[in-house]
Amino acid sequence: MPETPEGFAPLNRTSPYLALVGPLFQKARPGRTLQVGMRIEARHANHAGAAHIGILCLLADIAMGYATALSTEPPTPVGTVNLSLDFVSTAKVGDWIESEVEVVRVGRRLAFASCYLLVEGRRVARASTALNVVAQT
Repeated sequence: MPETPEGFAPLNRTSPYLALVGPLFQKARPGRTLQVGMRIEARHANHAGAAHIGILCLLADIAMGYATALSTEPPTPVGTVNLSLDFVSTAKVGDWIESEVEVVRVGRRLAFASCYLLVEGRRVARASTALNVVAQT
């Protein structure tokens, strides 16, 4: 399987679920939002050999959530309230897919973000999310 692109490192915040479907990678970009990416493996494919809708939803959700949380100092804990995904093209086994996130707004109770999922600069999906800003105690 091809290498991970330059600048990407293993996602440093993980969970048992992400460990099951990953690995996922992150790329910090000064002055820009965090980028998240992954290599599509056979276990991520549907019956037609394309990336399954579920793995694309996962990648978009993680990318927008992490980018939004890390867009503030200190980071803002968030949880997904709504996720919308539109498919433009397909990603296939072996493709490296990465996010390009725009954090639209982080308010006191809700945050909003949108993103594209890209394979070699080609848009595969676009997504948007509403996130609950978790109150700090």
